[in-house]
Amino acid sequence: MLEFLQDNALFVCGVAALAVAIVLFCATLSVVRRSGVMCRAARPDAGGLAQAIDSTSDKLFVLYDFANHRVLGVSGSEHILGINHQVLEGDVYVLERCISRNSLLDVREAFEAWDRTCPIEVEFQLNDEITTKALPVQIWRPTVVLSSDELADAPSAVAAPAPATPAAAPGAPTPTPALATPVAPAKRVVRWGLLRAALCGEGRVLISVREVTRSHNLRTELVEQRERAEAGERAKLMFLSNMSHEIRTPMNGIMGTLSLAKLHVDDAQSVGGYLTQADELLKYLLSVINDVLDISKIDNGKLEIEQRCFDITNVIRTEQGIFGDMIAAKGITFDVQVDELDNPYIVGDELRLTQVITNLLSNSHKFTAPGGTISLSLRRMQQVGNVLHVVFVESDTGKGMSPEFLASLFNPFAQEDSSISRRFGGTGLGMAIADQLTRLMGGQISVESELGVGTRFQVYLALPLATEEQRAAYIAGEETARAATAVQQDEDAFRLAGSRVLLAEDNMLNASIAIDMLEELGAAVEHAADGVEACQMFERNAPGYYDIILMDVQMPNRNGWEAAQHIRGLARPDARNVLIFALSADAYAEDKRHSRAVGMDGHISKPVEFEQLEHLINVELAVNMQKGLIDV
Repeated sequence: MLEFLQDNALFVCGVAALAVAIVLFCATLSVVRRSGVMCRAARPDAGGLAQAIDSTSDKLFVLYDFANHRVLGVSGSEHILGINHQVLEGDVYVLERCISRNSLLDVREAFEAWDRTCPIEVEFQLNDEITTKALPVQIWRPTVVLSSDELADAPSAVAAPAPATPAAAPGAPTPTPALATPVAPAKRVVRWGLLRAALCGEGRVLISVREVTRSHNLRTELVEQRERAEAGERAKLMFLSNMSHEIRTPMNGIMGTLSLAKLHVDDAQSVGGYLTQADELLKYLLSVINDVLDISKIDNGKLEIEQRCFDITNVIRTEQGIFGDMIAAKGITFDVQVDELDNPYIVGDELRLTQVITNLLSNSHKFTAPGGTISLSLRRMQQVGNVLHVVFVESDTGKGMSPEFLASLFNPFAQEDSSISRRFGGTGLGMAIADQLTRLMGGQISVESELGVGTRFQVYLALPLATEEQRAAYIAGEETARAATAVQQDEDAFRLAGSRVLLAEDNMLNASIAIDMLEELGAAVEHAADGVEACQMFERNAPGYYDIILMDVQMPNRNGWEAAQHIRGLARPDARNVLIFALSADAYAEDKRHSRAVGMDGHISKPVEFEQLEHLINVELAVNMQKGLIDV
């Protein structure tokens, strides 16, 4: 046997090799078959592939044969427009109905101008009303993308899952696809799409549509921001131009009159006339600056409206005092009427309300010719609960305004023509300030005007009635004011002559002028360069040494408010009662309230009229006497 195997070794090896080859072939064939089965299992059919594209693509594709006017293929229609692809395959013009009317003309013009040599793109507004309601096909509600702010305002915009549709009974007819019940968002979001068309072979065009709402809105917002910035820059330049004119004009007059006064220094009568003109120009310049500060603070939202009790009929009496003589001197009739009010005590800002009416009357006085009539009335409309509704009516028989100008009447620097400022004066800020102040008080201004006939303003306000406590406090304050008037007539009233004044002022020029003015009025003045020095001088001297302290607010080391608080906190008998007045260029009501809050007796706005200083001091003395803070 061994010999046989040795002799036939080659044959045996061949048989063994053949057997191994057969086994390997069978194993390989088995692996190949298994791989083929797995590949077939993993590969979807053509319908599955189209469905996958339809549900995930961010674009709608339509292959259209324009030579034979038929659609060759559609994908992505449900994901973009919420429309079943079968509808588009049957009628390509469904795309046109999905375009908003606002954009349809642009799309049509783009296609009519298309030369079909290169692709075209056109942005359009989607007609969600059509894509979600009008088409008799199954609709998938498109996702509405809201910003975080919009989500906060519209929580109902997130739709709840639709209830499952029950299975049809065996043998029952297949239900017709219906519209899904749409959940209307609380805030409608306009959707935008980008349509692109390109040739795709002979006689065919490939149309694609994708939603570009986010990029469109971002681009629109950037354009709006640029336009707002450009408008703001133009407004800034116009503001600076107007301010340059309004400030330089009186400054030029002041410099001119002072130069003339120097040239005629030996002629007392001429010098007096020039100085009077300079004084009038300075008052006008101050009014310009006050108007600019008011409109600036209103625009920045920093102007506060006081809520204090006052008698609303006092506004009419105040206006009569301001304008009565001026209007009569011009030969104009001034007619004033006030409805009878059961309770005239309301809560609001008397100063700002008076400012509004003053601006209206000031314009009427300027634009009404002699022989005309100006009317002012306070009318009671109704009382609803604890709120009194009133209207101030101000009218004149002046020059009137054109309808075109009325549209911009309340804009800053609005004037009907360039000659108005030269002929009548004014910056064009008065009406803007009046309108904004009225709005801040919760009211509204209406205006009617006709050229050559006159103008009629109506200021509507709803003001809360004062409580009994507020009313009692206001009446007590009125009595104090009357006592102040009586004190001023008393021989023992305060006089600057013979008094000692501590003046705290860091600006040496202002300090020098103030010292000269006070000494001209007979006061002895000692000067401190800042708040620290003022406190040290007060502490060094005996109680009662100073009769009054005039304190600039803006000073280095320690400002006027801090210095006043320090003095009020000293343990000496006169620290509580010495009169301290703020001298400040800050003229807002908020600054005056703060001066009172830190212990000052009053707030005098610069430029200071020292002739009125004695009056202000006597008023404060009377108030302190009334409150029992000082002995009579």
